[in-house]
Amino acid sequence: MFYDASLVLCGSVGSNGALVGQACNGAGNITSTNTIDMGPPGLGGSPVQLGDPGTGEPVLIHVHARTTPVGGTSVRFQLIQADDALLTVGVQVLNQTDDLPLSAFAPLPGLPAGRHDYIAWPPATFAPKRFVGMRIVNAGPIANLSVFACVVAGPQDPNRPMRSGYSMS
Repeated sequence: MFYDASLVLCGSVGSNGALVGQACNGAGNITSTNTIDMGPPGLGGSPVQLGDPGTGEPVLIHVHARTTPVGGTSVRFQLIQADDALLTVGVQVLNQTDDLPLSAFAPLPGLPAGRHDYIAWPPATFAPKRFVGMRIVNAGPIANLSVFACVVAGPQDPNRPMRSGYSMS
């Protein structure tokens, strides 16, 4: 799976290629550290219309729990849009997972830890907003939760991990 650094919502990709999760500890709503700026109106099109990536080729948000959470009862992952980069003004939920019980976050064989979920980025049912990000909704105080989330073209089979560190000639 290919990750584009400008499309990472939670966490980052280290200089060595390792995925680094965003700490999502506590109770209630936690917003992603990164947002995608859909550009000011008028950039490349209509002077008042923002782009809608939900139309055309489908894209997904890959959400990977990098650590196994402790405490609390469940987690919900939401793809959101807002009027500001801090994701606090005019927030709308574009798509979300169900409430995921913490028992579903047990380490998976052959994978670093946690669970992999995919959230579709659907065509907007209302006017697109300038900023897109993630919101993690913790039910109860949760500790040790680290999440990596990024926009991807399609899912990867977790039973067939790709090897890295090889050069092509």
